Amino acid sequence: MDQSPKQYTLPLIQEPDFTSYSYFVSQSNKAAYQLVELWPEWPFMRYVIVGPTGHGKTHLGHILRDLTQGVFINAIDIIADVLEAIKPKETYIVDDIHLVQQPALLFHFYNLTLENECNVVYLSGMAPGQYDMGLPDLNSRFRSLAVIELPQPDDDLCRAIVRKVFLDLHISIADEVVEYMVVHMSRSLTDIHHNIQVLNQRSMEMKRNITIPFIKSLDDMR
Repeated sequence: MDQSPKQYTLPLIQEPDFTSYSYFVSQSNKAAYQLVELWPEWPFMRYVIVGPTGHGKTHLGHILRDLTQGVFINAIDIIADVLEAIKPKETYIVDDIHLVQQPALLFHFYNLTLENECNVVYLSGMAPGQYDMGLPDLNSRFRSLAVIELPQPDDDLCRAIVRKVFLDLHISIADEVVEYMVVHMSRSLTDIHHNIQVLNQRSMEMKRNITIPFIKSLDDMR
């Protein structure tokens, strides 16, 4: 008789959960999370949080936005209207600055937020100095900022996220399945969510429990 925990599968959840409730802190992201813990007593008025795609930068940015009641914006969305709307002492979180397409506008944003004594957290896939931002003065300014690295999630963080996502889907999962996923699958937080969504969908379609043999039988895991 199959002794695996009974599982209740629900339709896929597509919208990312960027709340503080779903953000787990471990040794790998503790330094970056200190921005949340130290607010409003930040040592500096502007930071760059650096890490590869899927390592939680955007999630942390939304938490900071909610905490500071600030503004979250993507670098490619900085246009003249945004510059005109800058308010004194506002907090801004700017995502994907390494993908900026109009460096002159980002340069003006940088200077205007400095003049208005705004707190700004920039999120980037690469550290300043590792790529050309399009303007020498822009490169120089960003290289002077405090940089916080967001490294690859460690085992504890991956384990907690796997359990949390399954719990949100109301799926009871065996510990050995969690350990298998932590050891054998991508540590990108985006990929973890993708893999669990795929497992949920396939288990519904095939009417099978999520076990290690079931996971091994699938070819669309990351």
